[in-house]
Amino acid sequence: MIALVRLTARGAARHARAQAGRHRERLVARRREPGPFTATYAATKAYVTCFSESLHEEVRGSGVTVQALLPGFTRTEFQEVAGVDPGIVPGFAWMSPEQVVEASLAALGRGDAVCIPGAGNRLLGGLTGLAPRASHAGCWAPSREGTCASANAGCRLRD
Repeated sequence: MIALVRLTARGAARHARAQAGRHRERLVARRREPGPFTATYAATKAYVTCFSESLHEEVRGSGVTVQALLPGFTRTEFQEVAGVDPGIVPGFAWMSPEQVVEASLAALGRGDAVCIPGAGNRLLGGLTGLAPRASHAGCWAPSREGTCASANAGCRLRD
């Protein structure tokens, strides 16, 4: 996170002097959900989102735009490199990199502080925001049976 802050500060200072520029932080769509075995990852996402939203307000009116980009599942080589089977995610949930970039640029043009591309991703983000925070952590922790570790979460990760 130190590198993020230092690089952002350098870029923001340059953009402020020019009175124009766009800065984007790319994250994943589930930005506020904690989860077991992902404590650092989840906390970093929350930090970067908050940092980006705060910076967006600090530079408002200066000609500089800051955005937190929170795409959902995007078809890239990431899944292969990470050893993740993309087949566990339904086809409709995926977006192409081009779709993500198009949505981000449109949101930057509107001056949005946060961009969550795709209606499904926005719906999921809204629904998880309504759920009790305690249910988030249990929902993303598969038990031995492949269901949520929390009996109250009521979701199923795999069939």
